[in-house]
Amino acid sequence: MNILAVVAVRNEAAMIASCIRHLAVNGVQTYVIDDGSTDDTADVARRSGIVGLERRTSNGIYHWEMLLVRKLEIMEQSGADWLMHVDADERPESPWPSLTLQDAFTRLSHDYNVVHFLQCDFLPTREHPVHSAETFYDTMRWYQPIESRPFSHIRAWQQPIPEEREALKERFLRTGGHQVVFPSMRMHPQPFILRHYPFLSLAHAIKKYGRRRYDQKEVARGWHRGRANFAKRPFKMTLPSKVDLREDTGHGLDLSNPFPEEFFIEACRQEGRHGR
Repeated sequence: MNILAVVAVRNEAAMIASCIRHLAVNGVQTYVIDDGSTDDTADVARRSGIVGLERRTSNGIYHWEMLLVRKLEIMEQSGADWLMHVDADERPESPWPSLTLQDAFTRLSHDYNVVHFLQCDFLPTREHPVHSAETFYDTMRWYQPIESRPFSHIRAWQQPIPEEREALKERFLRTGGHQVVFPSMRMHPQPFILRHYPFLSLAHAIKKYGRRRYDQKEVARGWHRGRANFAKRPFKMTLPSKVDLREDTGHGLDLSNPFPEEFFIEACRQEGRHGR
């Protein structure tokens, strides 16, 4: 089975290598779109083992819809059996610890062709405020599951037939890359896990989000939400305490009682607001 993840990045040198390695361990190949990075993201990606890389020039504004359109073009042309929409700071996992993503997709392929994910935000805390790009997956253990609309993180699907691609594209773009819908879709009922590591420290958060300029037409649609607001006042950020989050002890994540979307932005602004 051939699985392709397309990852669009801008200045993600700290995260892209571990993202590519994680996908490879799970039997997934990676194609990278470098959206005008000014750091060494592209070089790091090349050294990490990818099937393709393209570099795009940027006018300094983050045009997410344009990147989503290009992701779909690459996916359609790839001929891959399964397709994945992944970001550099995300680590998708099978809900079955003994199965890789490739194993899981193989198991369900005869009956299902779409998979949705439940997102968990992993954050630095006041007690552990700084993590390295080499070890964060082991050291950043405090998280919160995210409450979202039903099936709002559809990140993997089988290649649809050509006649169904327009329907898929319409929903994918309308929802900012969160959903796909096509006539023959059969969604697996159990969510997979999407570990989200938005930043490794306060300094990393300010560098990543504080300098980003968003397409105002996309912001007017409700896209980017907390990220766009955070970019206006990044230095007001504070980290949550680990006692207000859940700890990953290696025995499965607690997905009960999730918090609202954009938790990682809100948690880092308001001390002590969120309980366990």
